[in-house]
Amino acid sequence: MSVLTLYRTLIRSKLDYGALVNGSARKSYLKILEPVPNQALRICLGAYRTTPVCSLQAHEPPIELRREQLSLQYCTKRKSNTLNPTHKTVFQPLSSLYRNKPNAISSFGLRIQTSIPAINIIKLNITPSRLSPIPPWLLTTPTILFDLLQSDMMQTKKSNTPSDIYISKYNEIRSLYSQHIPIFTDGSKLSNHTATAVVFKSYIITKRLPNSVSIYTAELYAILLALNELSKQHKHYLFFSDSLSSLNSIGNKKLDYLITL
Repeated sequence: MSVLTLYRTLIRSKLDYGALVNGSARKSYLKILEPVPNQALRICLGAYRTTPVCSLQAHEPPIELRREQLSLQYCTKRKSNTLNPTHKTVFQPLSSLYRNKPNAISSFGLRIQTSIPAINIIKLNITPSRLSPIPPWLLTTPTILFDLLQSDMMQTKKSNTPSDIYISKYNEIRSLYSQHIPIFTDGSKLSNHTATAVVFKSYIITKRLPNSVSIYTAELYAILLALNELSKQHKHYLFFSDSLSSLNSIGNKKLDYLITL
């Protein structure tokens, strides 16, 4: 698997680069690229030279399907921002320009029209993305504390750790940030039901989320709900979340690319 990871990182990434543009080339030209991933997969999997290509593709999709996947991902991203200059060319391509030119290579918007209905991008409820009204240089990166993840507390499972340890550590953190207002966020997913909640000092906010939402999204949405409820009169808040992935994501977020939902 490590060799396959190297293939995806070093070789497939180069084949993916510019896939939207390369897809406009004629099929005879695109055929030249097919032996590259096939030979790489033979090496990664230790397969014989006579191993059928379809057996290799059980681990990796064919290169043409990979191009189609990247193209649909691009369409989905454009669907979230109708103000993007390329939105109209993707979803409202000028087909009249190619009616009298049957041998001409169609634009990306026309080529992808046969694939869009397969995943029904037009009717998907995609959350719109927009730039934050606050310039990134005025934003302050939040301080993320991982005090509850100390090595001595991680030697045993969370369920086996006495609650007194967590209570003691919590009180220690609260004493260090006594001027901050504590806020507790949580997201949960049980079977096909997903919800999120925020606990303030005097009230609680809960929200039902779509069944398809992941637990990671639910945890982040809880933090977003809390941020939307914050009072502008107070500037010091202390969030408590049990989602390590969410905290890592926020801590590693580059403010240059920050967006609001």
